[in-house]
Amino acid sequence: MNRLMKTEIKEGNKVIYTLKDPMIIELLPVARQIFNNHHVDTITI
Repeated sequence: MNRLMKTEIKEGNKVIYTLKDPMIIELLPVARQIFNNHHVDTITI
């Protein structure tokens, strides 16, 4: 299990995770933009 998340609920094949640090929510859009920029650069090469 990732150290940034913990398992909250398991129901059958459904698993709901909670974040240990709420600031991760602020990090996700920035990380997504960095990934998308890198992906676009890779496609254009």
